[in-house]
Amino acid sequence: MKKAIVFDLYGTLIDIHTDEDNDLFWQQMTLYYGYFGAHFTDLKKSYEEAVEVYLKKESAEYPDIDLLDVFNHLFMDKGIIVDKTTLLETATMFRLLSTDYVQLYPYAEALLKLLNRSKLKVILLSNAQSSFTLNELKYTGIEKYFDKLYLSSDYKISKPDKKFYEIMLEKEQLKPEECIYIGNDHTTDIKGANAVGMDSIYLYTNCSSDMDENFECQYKIIPGDLNEVINIMQKWI
Repeated sequence: MKKAIVFDLYGTLIDIHTDEDNDLFWQQMTLYYGYFGAHFTDLKKSYEEAVEVYLKKESAEYPDIDLLDVFNHLFMDKGIIVDKTTLLETATMFRLLSTDYVQLYPYAEALLKLLNRSKLKVILLSNAQSSFTLNELKYTGIEKYFDKLYLSSDYKISKPDKKFYEIMLEKEQLKPEECIYIGNDHTTDIKGANAVGMDSIYLYTNCSSDMDENFECQYKIIPGDLNEVINIMQKWI
């Protein structure tokens, strides 16, 4: 008997496109840091080097970091001390300037509403930065539908590491067979769910990587129509 539906976010419920390689983006971020007296000749390079420094500190097979640490590192590198509020504002600026669009996929909210009315737990388990994602959940209006959020930046571990799934299962007091995972990436979402013994639904969306290998899951929905997921869920609730 299923007790929980566990979701990926980006490419599954939220359609988003970001570009962190855009020269104008880095010019704008360089200007932003400069306003605080933190002047960089190549902010992109300094940012990427800082990301690598923090990733190497983590011992997980698939580590993640909190980018707030990176943003703070960049300020401190120039002798600038800032508070948590400024770091969150920096994260917001970083995300806004690098984002082309962010929107829900069709039927995403209808699916979440359906599940929210059921006895099933609705859980988010996503490779994501909390400093970005919490704002985007509010912007799209779906934060209220989740019983619990598990974001990789908070745990310094990311999918497909089975330990990330196991953390969620332990905290929620769930068994793998009581959950079904819904995601759009077979190399992270489905691979991780399979590794821990969790059933899964795969959605092929515009954000999915090419399916270059065979993989097992309970349902493959190609193209990734969330209305099909609604039809499946109505059989269970």
